[in-house]
Amino acid sequence: IAHYNEVVRIRPNLILSYNKRGIAYARLGQYPQAFDDLNKVIALKPDYADAYNSRGLIYHSLGQHKKALEDLNKAIALKPDGAEAYSNRGNVYLSLGQTQKALADFDEAVRLQPDNPAIYFNRGNIYIGLAQYQRAIEDFNQAISLKPSYADAYNNRAFIYLQLGNYQQAFDDYSQAISIKPDYADAYNNRAFIYLSTGNIAAGCRDAQKACERGTCSTWQLATEKGD
Repeated sequence: IAHYNEVVRIRPNLILSYNKRGIAYARLGQYPQAFDDLNKVIALKPDYADAYNSRGLIYHSLGQHKKALEDLNKAIALKPDGAEAYSNRGNVYLSLGQTQKALADFDEAVRLQPDNPAIYFNRGNIYIGLAQYQRAIEDFNQAISLKPSYADAYNNRAFIYLQLGNYQQAFDDYSQAISIKPDYADAYNNRAFIYLSTGNIAAGCRDAQKACERGTCSTWQLATEKGD
C-alpha cells in the first residue's frame, strides 16, 4: 500500500494505482478505504470494468448481493470477455441459491479462460451440490492438471470418491492434500474416517486428533469410541 500511496501522490489521476490500492485494502479487510479508491477509479473512468469487478467482489464478501450483482453485471457489460467477472458473479448466484445461473456463469468463465484452475474448482463444487459426481471429478481433474499443488481440489475430489465408496482413491487424495498442506484439518478429519471405517483404529485416532487440534473435531467422537 505504501508503494501505491507514493504513486498516487505523484500521479493523482493514474487510475491503475487507485484500483491496485483498492484491491490491496480489500485484502486487508479495510473496506472503507477500498471503496474510496474504487469509487475514485469509477469517477475518473466510468467505463473501467475492472473497478466494477473489484467493487462487486467486496460487496459479495460483505453479503450485499444485490449491489454485487449490479457491479458485476456492469463489469460484464463493459468487458464481455472478462472471465473473472463471470466467475465472481457465479459465486454471488451460488450465495443466492441460484444454482443454474451460477453454473451458466462458470461455463462461460471456463470458455473464456480455460487455463484457470480456480474456475474448474468452483464449477466442480456446483456439480457436487447437484450430485453430478462424474462431472465434478472431471472438473477437479482439470484443476489439478493445471495446478498440481491444488490441495482443495484433491480434498474435494476425495469427498466424491468417499461418497461413491471408493475408499482407496479417497484415501490417496486426502493424503495428497495433506502432503501439500500439512495443516489441512478437513483432510485429516476425513482420512481419519476412512482409517476408522477400514479397521485401522490407531491411525484413525491419530488423524482425528490432528484434525481436532486444527479446529475440526467431527470424527473425534467416533475415534474415541472405537479406540476404547
